[in-house]
Amino acid sequence: MKTISVIIPVYNVQDYISDCLDSLLNQKTSFDEIVIIDDGSTDESGAICEAYADKYSIISYYKQKNMGAAKARNKGVKLSKGDYVCFVDADDMVSPACCEVLKKTLEHNMCDVIYFSSDITGNKNSGITISHDAYKRPKELCNEVMTGVAALKKTFPNDFIMSACFECVKKSVLVSKKIEFLDGNVYEDRLYSLKLITESEKVLFIEDTLYIRRFRKDSISTTAPSVQKMRDAMYSHKREWEYLKQSNQWQFNEKFLIKYALSSVQMYFSEYTNTGNDMELDCKYAEMFEQQWKPEIRYEYLGVDEACSLLHLINVMENKWHIHMNFNSERVRKLLDEQTRDWLTSVFENVSSIIVYGVGEHTKSLIRLLDKYEISIDNISYMVTEKQQDNELMSVSELRQNLIDQTDLFIPSSKRFQGEMIDNLLVHGVPETKICRLYAPYNESDLVMIVNTLEEAIHNEMEK
Repeated sequence: MKTISVIIPVYNVQDYISDCLDSLLNQKTSFDEIVIIDDGSTDESGAICEAYADKYSIISYYKQKNMGAAKARNKGVKLSKGDYVCFVDADDMVSPACCEVLKKTLEHNMCDVIYFSSDITGNKNSGITISHDAYKRPKELCNEVMTGVAALKKTFPNDFIMSACFECVKKSVLVSKKIEFLDGNVYEDRLYSLKLITESEKVLFIEDTLYIRRFRKDSISTTAPSVQKMRDAMYSHKREWEYLKQSNQWQFNEKFLIKYALSSVQMYFSEYTNTGNDMELDCKYAEMFEQQWKPEIRYEYLGVDEACSLLHLINVMENKWHIHMNFNSERVRKLLDEQTRDWLTSVFENVSSIIVYGVGEHTKSLIRLLDKYEISIDNISYMVTEKQQDNELMSVSELRQNLIDQTDLFIPSSKRFQGEMIDNLLVHGVPETKICRLYAPYNESDLVMIVNTLEEAIHNEMEK
């Protein structure tokens, strides 16, 4: 039976590390090794870890000066003895069946990587909201061994999760392919994840939820956008683009390269520009993108997400910073318009009755787009999660079977809350076949962004 080592970088997590270690020790089938790399903690984390190491022989504890999670993880790989490694963040946990499921899976599938699902906890108190299905592996991807390149084509961008914690990796692949975490960068997982899946000959996705990610206010993932995060994102994207362009697996796949590059652009500008407000960095990023990708852009390769990303970039640079970009903005705008129309027309084809779940900006954008593209629906009703005193909208709990039967589609309109909305509909008897998923968990664009991007581009054209 293959052996599995768990690697945990630890830094000032005294309130969470015991939960993490207890979850790893209380397994139906025991892990073979737990490697703790204390990255210079200044609280009681080190003392807690040493006490566990003294008590449990499978735990090895190492301490280093503070050098960051990437170096801690890389060191952990070198020190580990298992055939496979799993990375666990010190404030997270694993399910009781984690090791058992992984070892049974490896008995029948000798893969380079096993990708599994994760649940979340603590998100309500963390200052952010994320759907419980954000880290779920889609059923249609699971239980089929495939090459990493084939897997990335199938999963990117909507189902490709750039986290090292939701996978079990053959150590020899990391060593032989020299795959390491990007040092000194909060986006250390991105290049690592891209290289790992590209270089792996056999990967397998499984539905099992084996990990529990904790969201908390003071973690890296929940800290506010900053200039340093913008710099890290830009440097990470630069390294990713360079890797893709020199990779034998990807250099002839122009469509995927453009999709990947524009997904990076959308991440940078949607997440940071509105709060970062740093002209020098924005312009440097835009110049980097233009130099790398302008000669390779093929407009026929652009779908809704890609066209929205490119047009958003053009809008930001030309409206906010008054920097001209060498792209045909009118052509991109028309393409996004056409792609959005075709997408929504296909969604609502032969549909005469819908209930839109939600009454916020996404719902308003949906109705505006339906009107814009003259998509006719005979009956549109609206529904909320809980009934409010100041309106008479129906709540989910008021759904009755006759109304469900009369309705062709239920539309959870919010991108952020889509997972919870779908769960509510299912609990109250709505068949999954009647629920419209407008967004995959990692869709780059949403209806609000599409509407705003199109309207801004039209305004720019009129100004010119």
